[in-house]
Amino acid sequence: MTPHAQDTEIWVDWIRKVCDPSIYLDIGAGDGFDCGEVQKAFPGCRCIAIEPHEEWYEGLSVEMHRDVIGAANDYRVFYVKQVAGIHGLYSRRDKPNETVRALPVRALDHFCEREGIKSIDAMKIDVEGAAWDVLAGAEGIIPTVQAIHVETEWITLFDEQRLEPEVFGLLSHYGMRKVWENRVEDLGQGDSIWVRQ
Repeated sequence: MTPHAQDTEIWVDWIRKVCDPSIYLDIGAGDGFDCGEVQKAFPGCRCIAIEPHEEWYEGLSVEMHRDVIGAANDYRVFYVKQVAGIHGLYSRRDKPNETVRALPVRALDHFCEREGIKSIDAMKIDVEGAAWDVLAGAEGIIPTVQAIHVETEWITLFDEQRLEPEVFGLLSHYGMRKVWENRVEDLGQGDSIWVRQ
């Protein structure tokens, strides 16, 4: 089992512990693998993959959107790297080869309103330095969320990003508590799972 699949299995187990999801969002879904695995585990769930740039995983049968999610509705520079999986709203310092695009950004509250989503049971946020932005634009919908899987950084990998203490502070403010963590010390980056208290 690859580490990617192992983390996904842990995430699916935590979702199962806290809810029987009817709505799942994967923000920064990459190729959509995780979203597809959640769909397999919960066949009746509306699974939504949100990814502005990557190629979708072959055979993916989830709802797919090419949106950029951020703190507010706006147009922002979006950095596209030559390395897959690290595209985002912030420029990554150690990967300078990039193209930039001006793209519309939607707050998660606005995205949910547009798509008729009244509540979210679980969501994953893997947005390359912009986790705080996603959460800041979710003030209206976040009280409905039972479980969140989030990638954060405790050293600055992306110019102007908000670091882990601020992201964790916002999650705590929203009534979530951390139940699992996988830190990659040499990268300064990690994943954690939060559930509603």
